[in-house]
Amino acid sequence: MALFKNDAESTTMSKQRNDVPTTPGQVNIIGQGTVIEGSITANSDVRVSGKVIGNITVEGKTVITPEGIVEGEIRSSHADIAGRINGEVIISERLVLKGTAIVEGNIHTSKFVIEDGASFSGNCHMGGALPKRNEMPGVTVTEGRKDKDKQRNEQDKRTERSPQPAA
Repeated sequence: MALFKNDAESTTMSKQRNDVPTTPGQVNIIGQGTVIEGSITANSDVRVSGKVIGNITVEGKTVITPEGIVEGEIRSSHADIAGRINGEVIISERLVLKGTAIVEGNIHTSKFVIEDGASFSGNCHMGGALPKRNEMPGVTVTEGRKDKDKQRNEQDKRTERSPQPAA
């Protein structure tokens, strides 16, 4: 069995990524202590125990462990979140926020389970069509967190400048 092919049947990496069938039971793991900067796209389940700075798009289930941190958008069919998310969460089927979950961002899902102790700050949209990329106002896919921080800073500056009522 060869590790590398140079024959006519070999394909480019971009074509392989789109043509690879989902492998039942396969889980892609981002281990604790690992930091990934950039987007992740997977045909099978993803488990994050480390930190991802970027978007995650999964055709299967996304699991964020209590140690896991995601700064970006998550798109998946199912998700169990026990860690910290700072970004939009778009789940086509069922989303579960475990008791240790902290989510700062809007949620779009069909079914939503929140365990006691979970923290969620944002808007929740259930049912209806899921937003496509770049459809969320004030947020861009690659710079979403920076845009939100900029908006908050501008709002804070306006609040500081407004006249205070006389005592």
